[in-house]
Amino acid sequence: MAFIRDKELGTYGRSLQRSIIEVFPDGIMPYTDMSSWRYDASKWKRRAVPVAMIKLLKTVEDPVQLLDFIRPMMMDKERVVHQGLGWFLRETWKKYPVQVESFLLVWKDSSPRLIFQYATEKMTPENKARLKKAGKKN
Repeated sequence: MAFIRDKELGTYGRSLQRSIIEVFPDGIMPYTDMSSWRYDASKWKRRAVPVAMIKLLKTVEDPVQLLDFIRPMMMDKERVVHQGLGWFLRETWKKYPVQVESFLLVWKDSSPRLIFQYATEKMTPENKARLKKAGKKN
């Protein structure tokens, strides 16, 4: 598929995410089946991991396993993956703010800022400030 342009891969990636989201609620496929996708060469396949997991938030009682599952992705180099992670974290925060804020505090000085921009979108200015990357001291 090397001949397919990125724009077309984006469409493919979004279709893939929708398909995956549809199989989770029925228990057809556990999210852990996507373990290898976290390291896949395709940025769209990697992005599909956190986006597909958003649907699981309706059924989980504790997000710790889901947060642990995305941990290896927090240093990914691709913008689209950052967007997917941020979206997942924002949606998770709505239901589990304490756990997500604790998770983000661990990564605040090392992970890409775009993840935090998306994840903190609905937070109060005070919470956003707490999760900002530490500035350089003179």
